[in-house]
Amino acid sequence: MKGKLWITIGLLVVVAMVLTACPAPPPQVQTVIETVIVEKEKIVTEVQTQVVPVKETVQVIATVVQETKVEVVVTPTPGLPTPTARRTSSSCLKS
Repeated sequence: MKGKLWITIGLLVVVAMVLTACPAPPPQVQTVIETVIVEKEKIVTEVQTQVVPVKETVQVIATVVQETKVEVVVTPTPGLPTPTARRTSSSCLKS
């Protein structure tokens, strides 16, 4: 009984692999022929020119640069070793 079951499962697996290996059919191309009647319209363009007096406006932009001096005081962060402590600890490792 178990032998027939394994043969049936094996055949199903083989059939599934064969079916997935088959290429899909190419899509069908449909040609649509459509007749469109277009009426021609005549376009008339008129060009008119006018002389308009122009007034000139000038804008003045002033830039002011202001320099300020800022003093920054750096304080060491608590919990970090000082440079002298680092030197002494590295000298201990060398010997």
